[in-house]
Amino acid sequence: MYDTSPLQEWEPITKEDILGALQKTKERKAVGPDCIFNEHLKQTTSMLVEVRATFMTRQLEKIESKDALQRKRQRRRSIQL
Repeated sequence: MYDTSPLQEWEPITKEDILGALQKTKERKAVGPDCIFNEHLKQTTSMLVEVRATFMTRQLEKIESKDALQRKRQRRRSIQL
């Protein structure tokens, strides 16, 4: 069976969200899979906070669109069966 629940509601990511998350990150930690140190993220905040907020919001939109498309395909398959 497939999930027929509506898409989860979410708010666009704001500059304040980015700033709050960066304040919580600890320095002197190992890099993640993106190979970016937390120190680098914090040092570039003033230049890139708007870019990061826009980028992350667009990624959420893509995920939401992909989920909607998958649900539509699943509905079509179940109708054909």
